[in-house]
Amino acid sequence: MSRGSQHIQKLVSKYVSGNASIDELKELGQWIQQSAENKQRFSSLKDTAEKAAKSQTQKEWTRFEARYGDQLQAKPKRKLFVGLIAMAASVTIIVGLASYLFLFENHASLEQYAVNTDVIPEKTTLNLSDGTNIPLEKKHSTIEIDQEGSSIIIENKKAIKTETSKKNTKPNTLRVPYGKTARLTLADGTIVTLNARSQLIFPDNFEGVDKREVMLIGEGYFDVTHNADKPFKVQTKDLTYTVLGTSFNINSYPNQKDVSAVLVSGSLLVENGTFLNKQKVILKPGEKSSYSLVQKQINVSKVNTSLFTSWKDGYLTLEKNSISNLLKQIEQFYNVQIVADQSLLTKPSQLTGKLLLEDDPILVYQALCDLTNLNFQMDGNKIVLSEK
Repeated sequence: MSRGSQHIQKLVSKYVSGNASIDELKELGQWIQQSAENKQRFSSLKDTAEKAAKSQTQKEWTRFEARYGDQLQAKPKRKLFVGLIAMAASVTIIVGLASYLFLFENHASLEQYAVNTDVIPEKTTLNLSDGTNIPLEKKHSTIEIDQEGSSIIIENKKAIKTETSKKNTKPNTLRVPYGKTARLTLADGTIVTLNARSQLIFPDNFEGVDKREVMLIGEGYFDVTHNADKPFKVQTKDLTYTVLGTSFNINSYPNQKDVSAVLVSGSLLVENGTFLNKQKVILKPGEKSSYSLVQKQINVSKVNTSLFTSWKDGYLTLEKNSISNLLKQIEQFYNVQIVADQSLLTKPSQLTGKLLLEDDPILVYQALCDLTNLNFQMDGNKIVLSEK
């Protein structure tokens, strides 16, 4: 056996026993992802290590029972209960490590297909699993995938046949540029609306798997089809969102200080990817979760959901929306930098109605200024706001 093989065998043994460090788990996960052969090798080594551990445990228990069996039976039930708690805690640690490795492997398998977020396409683009790239012309594109994942309808008229196979594990990627949105119906009927500068990585269909899983980079609104037997998971770089059937919005753009989710209906489980500081929260309708990438903390608050979801219908909600938040939404959608004095950003707002996300962003800047009694000047990619 080579030195490298011995090292991997040692990592697998430590993984099964629950003694592997986080770095060792990551190393093992990266090795598994390198090839199908490594995945099979891991499965074989894991089975062998588990059988050895089980055999050793049985031997230890036989020796223990032979020596202390009478005393064990004489112990009060409360003492035995404490012992069972300790044993359960040990099992929880091992299961936790196993879950961490599984999530790491699964997350990596999706993330590797993400397209460089610094390179934004000029048109909404659908990259199919068979290598076909399809540019979409409309500002608000629509894509529908049938239940088998064998055909795709684009803009309600164009049908594309795709070669699908259960052995084909490469996913599709939908990319949306600045100033546009896209509405995608997945094979299970789930509807995903992507905001500007976003991408979704998704499979042809969800057959032969025990869960439905996609990966989001940017912002997306999800209306998930209910399926109690197959939970729907949305992976972002730092968090995992799990639902059975619900409607929610996720904002997870690169280079932001936090990641947020707003729940419109149903329930939503939010988990961070940190193993040593694992956090879980379950959102109720009308709640928003914010995860700080600096503090590594999930916070929950009550919100007006329309402030965070109206973009999918082509407008931004003005009522009770702060000017500061409104400007951030416009900056994100049109890829501009808006500069204004702090006094203007903190100025009390009595705005009502809707701000339409026009094809021409100048119309949006002008409408905003008419509503707020401001002036704007353009300096390249910078919009400067000032009082009239």
